[in-house]
Amino acid sequence: DYSDEMSSHLTIRPPSFLLPVSTLEERLGISRVLLSHCEKEQEGHRDLLRSEHEKLAEREGWVKERTDSLEMGSGKVRELLRDGMEAYQMGRESLADASQHTRAVLTRLRT
Repeated sequence: DYSDEMSSHLTIRPPSFLLPVSTLEERLGISRVLLSHCEKEQEGHRDLLRSEHEKLAEREGWVKERTDSLEMGSGKVRELLRDGMEAYQMGRESLADASQHTRAVLTRLRT
C-alpha cells in the first residue's frame, strides 16, 4: 500500500548506536527546516481551501438568488396567465350575453 510505504519513509528510526551531539543537532536542525516547510505548505493549502470555500459560497449565493428570481418570475407568469384566462372567460361570457341579447332582439323584431 502506497500510504504504508510513505509512512515507513517518514518514520525516523533511532540508530542502534550512539551518535555524537553534533550529528544529533544537525539532524534536529534538518527536522526543524522540514517541519517549517511542512507548516508553510499546510498554511498554503489552508489558504487555498479557504479561497475555494469563499468562491463556492459566492457561487451558492448567486445560484440561490437566481433560483429565487426564477421562482418569482414563474409566479409572475402564472399570475399573468391566470389574469389573462379570467379576462378571456369574462370576454366569452360577455359575448355569450350579447349574442343571447341579439337573438332576443331579433326574435322580437320578427314577431
